[in-house]
This record gives sequence, structure tokens and C-alpha cells, in this order.
Amino acid sequence: MKSAPPDFDDDDFSFGDVDKLTFEDDDALPSQEDESPLREYVAALPVLSPLAISDELERHGYKGQDDQRRALALMAYRHVRRLKRLHVDGEPYGDLPPKQNLLLVGPTGCGK
Repeated sequence: MKSAPPDFDDDDFSFGDVDKLTFEDDDALPSQEDESPLREYVAALPVLSPLAISDELERHGYKGQDDQRRALALMAYRHVRRLKRLHVDGEPYGDLPPKQNLLLVGPTGCGK
């Protein structure tokens, strides 16, 4: 029997509480057998340096905004490395650094 997820108020939750969250049986991470197509796909992803990613973004038309392009390139690099550590290297989920999110904010047409 599944229990309802805990209710968190913004004031009650901190990133230190993430360790207390657990997966239910139905939400468990897939086994290695279920992951083989995903594992093959992730293994085939190239690990470009953040500088190479930034250069590729510029080549594809993301010109100007050097600081933002570098930040986006670094986030993409960290994301690919995290996926490879999880799915290819087989590191436990709890041993990985926490996932980071990036929010691009601005008016329509500003080049987000």
C-alpha cells in the first residue's frame, strides 16, 4: 500500500531534507536489465569540454551573451557527466552530486 507523499511547506523544506525522501516500490529506479537501451544511448554521448560546447553553441547561432553561453555550456557538461556516472559507471544515485537546474528568464525575443 502506497502512502501519500508528505506535504512540505516552503518553510519546512531544505535541500538537506532530500536524503529523507525515499522511492516507493513502483517508483524505484529501473534495474540494469531494463536500462540497457538507455545505457547504450548514454554511453554513446560525447563528453565535450565546456569550452567545446560553448563553441558549438556559437557555431549554431547563439552569439553574444558570453557569460550566459558559458554558464549553459557548463550546465550541459555537468548534466552529461552526471548521466554517464549514473548509467554507465553504475554509481549509486545517492553518491552523485545533486542535480542542478537552470532557469533562463527574459522577455520574448531576447535570445534566451
